[in-house]
Amino acid sequence: MKRKQVAIKISDYSLKNCIQEFIDDCSIRNLSSDTLSNYMHTLSYFIDYTGNKSMEDVSQRDINDFTRYMRKKGNTDSTIATRLSILKIFFNSRGITFDYPPIKNKAPQKVPYTKDELQLLLAPPKRQTFTEYRNWCIANLLYSTGCRSSSCANLKIKDIDFINNTIYFSKSKGNKPYYVPLGSELKRVLKKYLSIYQHEDDDYLFITIYGDQLKRESMKLAMINYNKSRGVARTSMHLYRHTFAVDYLRSGGNIMYLKTIMNHHDIRITQKYLNIDIEDVKSNFDDYCPLNNMKRKAIKLNI
Repeated sequence: MKRKQVAIKISDYSLKNCIQEFIDDCSIRNLSSDTLSNYMHTLSYFIDYTGNKSMEDVSQRDINDFTRYMRKKGNTDSTIATRLSILKIFFNSRGITFDYPPIKNKAPQKVPYTKDELQLLLAPPKRQTFTEYRNWCIANLLYSTGCRSSSCANLKIKDIDFINNTIYFSKSKGNKPYYVPLGSELKRVLKKYLSIYQHEDDDYLFITIYGDQLKRESMKLAMINYNKSRGVARTSMHLYRHTFAVDYLRSGGNIMYLKTIMNHHDIRITQKYLNIDIEDVKSNFDDYCPLNNMKRKAIKLNI
């Protein structure tokens, strides 16, 4: 009788399997659903290009060729840089190091919504429909708080404290909950919106006409249609956030307070949102110039 030989278990080190293990680990570490989605999208894109080869067969040439492929397909510098960053995070987690070509982001500066556009977007509804009031309220909230679309979509009515004038964002980038002040004008808008339909404190703030949560992607589509219906060609939800940051500083707001309001972990991220030009700086320079203030306070200068 032929004796049965011992069979060894061969681990599956294919890209697909290792990527799934990586995503599972990120999920355990409680990374946000948006981050997990971005990771999965990029890593799947990489597999589509290279094929589901073994991890040990991935080479520096694959990284370089993939970079050239993305550029050939018309990906922006910002997109390429983001995808290479995700690849670096993934391969580093497996103890594999590659050289990643530096990508200079030549993306043009964002131009905030103009005053004319904002007047169109923030004006009270003329059409007496639930969706018009809802979208009007979303526009006002985005411009008043600078929150991200995901944070906006996950707001519940109980997160609005009308007594202490705060808004609690329980869902945010990096899963870091935070509070922002509730301004008097937004308070008025929210109370008007909440007065037009029946609700419970535990309900989501922004809902569909059937009472379900208005998910992030549906909210984006709703706001695209809303902006267009108001005569505004630009339809980015994120542009409300950018405009809030710029206008906050233009109004004399403190950049460190802005960092907190926008829930940034690094002041350099806050600074990247801004495109304050020299005319903005000149407009109230005399009010804040230290030399001018010394003169006003009658401090004697020996000059």
